[in-house]
Amino acid sequence: MRTLDLLAETRREVDVAYRDLPFDSGPVYVVAPEHGDLHTYSLTPCRNGTRICGGAGGVGHLTRTPDYFKVTGAYAGRTFYLSPGGDGILEWQGVERELAWN
Repeated sequence: MRTLDLLAETRREVDVAYRDLPFDSGPVYVVAPEHGDLHTYSLTPCRNGTRICGGAGGVGHLTRTPDYFKVTGAYAGRTFYLSPGGDGILEWQGVERELAWN
């Protein structure tokens, strides 16, 4: 039998109902710190919506976890975890950095 975290499930339902979701209105633009500077990334649905393309030409995959939209492969070595509402995590070289998306 699976146990349910009612608070987490309620938060997820509120996120989906009332917050902006990544890719709902097209491309997502990400800002995150790297090397002490802010870097920007564009993530655009491509190939008839089946993939996510990065601004540098990479073609990535989008998967959905309970809390994040996870994008891999759009930018070499980087994984984007986009949460509803405009924030998330950029994982690069084993380090997690906060990000903002729009």
